[in-house]
Amino acid sequence: MESDKGRKLLIGLNIILFVVIASLSILMLKPAVFAKNDLTKANEYLKSQDINNAETAFSQLILENPKLTDAYVGRAKTYLFAKRFDDALSDIDTAIGLGADDEEIHLLRGIAFAGKGNHSRAISEYAITLKKNPSIILAHFNSGRSYERLEDFPNAIESYKKFIQLAPPGDPNIAQAKEFLSRAETGMLVKAVINHKEGYKQSTLPSNNSAIAPEEKELVRGLLPFFSAINTKNFQSMKKLNLGMRNISESELATQLASINSYTLQGVENVSQKGNTLMGLILYTGDLYKPNAIGKNIAPFMSNVELIKEGEDLSRNLCKLKPDMPGHSLAEKNHQLI
Repeated sequence: MESDKGRKLLIGLNIILFVVIASLSILMLKPAVFAKNDLTKANEYLKSQDINNAETAFSQLILENPKLTDAYVGRAKTYLFAKRFDDALSDIDTAIGLGADDEEIHLLRGIAFAGKGNHSRAISEYAITLKKNPSIILAHFNSGRSYERLEDFPNAIESYKKFIQLAPPGDPNIAQAKEFLSRAETGMLVKAVINHKEGYKQSTLPSNNSAIAPEEKELVRGLLPFFSAINTKNFQSMKKLNLGMRNISESELATQLASINSYTLQGVENVSQKGNTLMGLILYTGDLYKPNAIGKNIAPFMSNVELIKEGEDLSRNLCKLKPDMPGHSLAEKNHQLI
């Protein structure tokens, strides 16, 4: 009887131990299994841009699995959507501390720095991204945007061109990259004109008058599309941008432009603004075509202009240039581009 009781007790203890061990095994497996399922759900929230639920799901995952790198990366993406850039950087740094060091984490870090306005750090992170994986061409696009904000237009132009070159057909960002490329090219021209203007002012006026007024910069930016249209003989754009050309046929414009190779805007003077109209005197040079001439024939000109602003896009400004025809010299005071 004693042995039977002992045997039954031993069997009972074995059963209890088996249940405890099995329970412990289930508890040990539970975080990993649930983490995988919960991570999938959290990423679904993120994909649908359900920011509140995504943040809650990733935060719960982090609470239960403090070393789950993917949860920190996911929550960082969520914070980026919400423009909470400091919180995003905090989670990104934590993920890096846990061993994350791939191209994605550096791309996200670059986006977060750019969101905070630290574009130099952003560019450094995009460079790391491309070094780790050159196929992440979005880093070229984002680099262009940061270079542009730093007014480093040559590098912005190069970055946009690389993205456009490498992007597969149908990439939805190509059209925007082309738009930004054009804007960066215009920005570089504006900067060149303003720098020329600053040098001119510094050599002729006291130093405290050498600053460039916002109206002058806006006039330059508004005029550049018109200069570009003339130099490329884009008659449709010329007619769209210049009110005085609306009733002139393209054949007439071609005849009037026959003696002009190109114009270069050199500076602006006496700029003022009245409502939506900018007025000023522009200084520019023309490369004139002359048969049998050797070398370039460069002549200086000036013209009074008015720009009527349409909306916020300076490239849509309409020029109203004072009447005259090409070929007048600087001494004649007024000259029209066309």
